[in-house]
Amino acid sequence: MTCFDRVDETAEIWRQIKDHKNLLMLAPRRIGKTVLLNHLRDTAAHNGYRAVLLDVEGFREEKDFFRQCCATCVRHTPGCAGSIPARSVSTTAPGATGWKAR
Repeated sequence: MTCFDRVDETAEIWRQIKDHKNLLMLAPRRIGKTVLLNHLRDTAAHNGYRAVLLDVEGFREEKDFFRQCCATCVRHTPGCAGSIPARSVSTTAPGATGWKAR
C-alpha cells in the first residue's frame, strides 16, 4: 500500500530516529499507522538503517517477545546462518531466555 500525504510525518520520524529518540504512535484503528511503519521500513536503507518489522500483538509473555525478536533479527542479518554468534546477545530481563558467551 502506498503511503500518501505522509511526507512531513515521515521526515519528522526519521529526524527523531536519527536523534536516538523513542517513538510511540498512538492513534485509532484504520488511521494508517501500519502503512506508515511499512513506509519507514521500505525507506530505511535510504536513511542508513536496516529495519525489521515485528508484530507483537499476540505475545503474552516477555520471553516469547524476546525469542521472536531475536529470531527475526537473525533472519534479517546478512551472513548469519540462523544462529546467534557467541557473545552477541545478552539479556537480563526478568523471565527472559538469554544466550551466554561460549
